[in-house]
Amino acid sequence: MKKSDSGSSNLMKFVLPIGSLKEGNHHYQFEIDDSFFADFEDSIIEQAKLDVELELQKRASLLELHFDLKGYIQTQCDRCLENMDLGIEDHQRMLVKYSESLEDDLEVSYIPFGSQELNVSTFIYEFAHLNIPITKTHEDIGEDCPVDLESFLEDEEEQQTSSVWDTLKDLKTD
Repeated sequence: MKKSDSGSSNLMKFVLPIGSLKEGNHHYQFEIDDSFFADFEDSIIEQAKLDVELELQKRASLLELHFDLKGYIQTQCDRCLENMDLGIEDHQRMLVKYSESLEDDLEVSYIPFGSQELNVSTFIYEFAHLNIPITKTHEDIGEDCPVDLESFLEDEEEQQTSSVWDTLKDLKTD
């Protein structure tokens, strides 16, 4: 998913020093823009402006992360193909547990015992992508499509239909 395993300097600000944190609540804020998504291969998001607030609660055996994402991503309307700003507002909860087994599941991510850092960029990347609806239209943002593609297609269909009937009328039957 990432372009480089060493990590981009842009993504380094998403590395949290969990080893030096005391137990309790810790608050982080991040501003996400186009450069964030450029650091990931195959990202379908190219332009965005998101504010992310992260509330991290550190406990002895786990970390509880609460992400609040607000902002927009630029995407293409599936109906008229015009660009539009799709609003994003989401809250996600993630648990990170210390374990020997490092197999992640949907709500729990595992890190080795004694880990000193946690990079949350992948979590933010995934949460942003999960907020993109399957079908994106201007109706999602409370607007009408600026290009009335449906009436254009209806006009084209009428022209094609009438030309077919005109051709059939000219056929001579013997």
